[in-house]
Amino acid sequence: MAANWVKLFDSAEDAANLFPINTVKTIKIDNKRICFGQLHDGFFAIDDTCPHQAASLGMGDCSPSGYVACPWHHYLFDLRTGRDIGGTETDLRSYPIRVDKTGIFIDLLQL
Repeated sequence: MAANWVKLFDSAEDAANLFPINTVKTIKIDNKRICFGQLHDGFFAIDDTCPHQAASLGMGDCSPSGYVACPWHHYLFDLRTGRDIGGTETDLRSYPIRVDKTGIFIDLLQL
């Protein structure tokens, strides 16, 4: 299956200004909420909705180890993989991110 890359930002610098390291926020793509953030080793994206009670993970905190905490009940998810670290026993979908000299892209084929 071919990838369907969609540009999120014109450059890594633009994204880094909006997403300092260990910061996550919600972005919307085709009416889908994505939790997007930057860690020390790059940019990552997972589903934004906590499977417990549908809180927005983009409103949560992100630890230096890359764990995003649900703002309501503090369930943890790995921003790199979407893996449940503790609480819900439900992994989240992670989305491929590509960074090059023309910008930052997400693979919408995964949506």
